[in-house]
Amino acid sequence: MSAAILSKTWDQHYDRSRSVLSCPDENLVRILATSGRSGALLDFGSGSGRHLPLFLAAGFAPIVATDISERSRRMVVERFGDSPVSTIAPDELSGYGDGSFSVIVAWGVLHYNSRDEARQLLQMFHRLLQSGGILIGTLRSDRDTHLQSNADLPGISVEYYGKDAARSLLGVFAESEIGHMERTLLGDTTQIIAHWFFRCRRP
Repeated sequence: MSAAILSKTWDQHYDRSRSVLSCPDENLVRILATSGRSGALLDFGSGSGRHLPLFLAAGFAPIVATDISERSRRMVVERFGDSPVSTIAPDELSGYGDGSFSVIVAWGVLHYNSRDEARQLLQMFHRLLQSGGILIGTLRSDRDTHLQSNADLPGISVEYYGKDAARSLLGVFAESEIGHMERTLLGDTTQIIAHWFFRCRRP
């Protein structure tokens, strides 16, 4: 699928009010609180900007938000235009030098790429991180059943990862830790939403 079609699909997704999330993920809150990091942060796949208030409150600056969706980027500008958040298209990251960021967050985005594409993104993140910098993110677990029956993203492929596959992908980093989170929908315990969450550190 071309980048233009992908962008349009995600634009349509963020035009739905239910796609505008406002509360940060509790697992990300915990990981970030114990990271010991400060300074520049990249929010890769920033979506509706749900985690930007968390990053701002934690004192990260500057903050760069990027998303393939033009609608997402406009939402971030509208909501956070007066804050130290800059918004760019993903291809603009090639202009950033090595070690540009202390923290990179890729929450809920990598599994929308093929495994080869995800590995290339991890290699880019490795380059962009400072020595000691951390990458925090998620991968969709192969125990997930909810997304497979979700019609909100027509034509968007999803990669599902078992534990070994997740660890293999994260092997781009010499140091990584993973955990697993799983829940059901309120009122429908037949649908499982499951992710691997991880923290990787550049030496």
